[in-house]
Amino acid sequence: MEELGNNMTDNKIVKAIMNALMDLDNEYFKNHKLKKPSKSNVRIGRSNSVSYVFERKLAKRLGKVFRNYYFFVDYPITLYDKNNTKIKQVYPDIFVVKGLDMEKKDSEGKAVAIIDLKIDLGYLNLDHYGISKDGRQIENKNSNFVKREDALNKCDLGRFDYIVGAYSDEEKQINKEKGKLKVKIPKNILKISIISTKDNAHGRLEIYRKILEKQGYSVLFLLNEKTHLNSDHKLPEKIIDKQLPKKEIIKAFRGLWMI
Repeated sequence: MEELGNNMTDNKIVKAIMNALMDLDNEYFKNHKLKKPSKSNVRIGRSNSVSYVFERKLAKRLGKVFRNYYFFVDYPITLYDKNNTKIKQVYPDIFVVKGLDMEKKDSEGKAVAIIDLKIDLGYLNLDHYGISKDGRQIENKNSNFVKREDALNKCDLGRFDYIVGAYSDEEKQINKEKGKLKVKIPKNILKISIISTKDNAHGRLEIYRKILEKQGYSVLFLLNEKTHLNSDHKLPEKIIDKQLPKKEIIKAFRGLWMI
């Protein structure tokens, strides 16, 4: 692992995030292209959600920078307290772990970070975060989000399957051979929330930031209010590069060296 403050590594992190945005932009472009007039007799209506593209591409890009960590995308993690009592199951977009031996049965590692991702705040589940319907105030401090964060603060251990949703005989056998993967979850686990753009937020930027920061998250809005990736043309790399909050990104991700 590169040392804290290594400018080369800082640049790699920023580049990884920029490339993930370009991957997302390319996916949107393909969706729009499918809807334009063509000679095909098949017409495409609603587009599939592309949020999974952001999750997978960002995890893959960051995985090339932090090669001694594992990046688990959309894994159900069951949390337990110090008495081995089940607390709650959570579903981080990206769960970062170090010290796992994926070839060893019942391997145990240490959780490093949780990364939550959003395209924008236009479809934000207000109830989940305890936000009022007008999106301007905190209405319910006992929301699902707060419950999740409370569970993370109380837990000591997380367990999860090697293969999620194993259905085939081969997948079931692999899970049996590997056993449950286990991770110790420290109280100082790094928390990062990444939103691809400030656009389409409907006045929710500051209330969202306030709620997330109260729970210990670094909140990163990557593009400005006038720029959204969901367009029928590809966004030039120089526009993304100019808008990225590079200092904030480096500050948030440097915590990966400190755990």
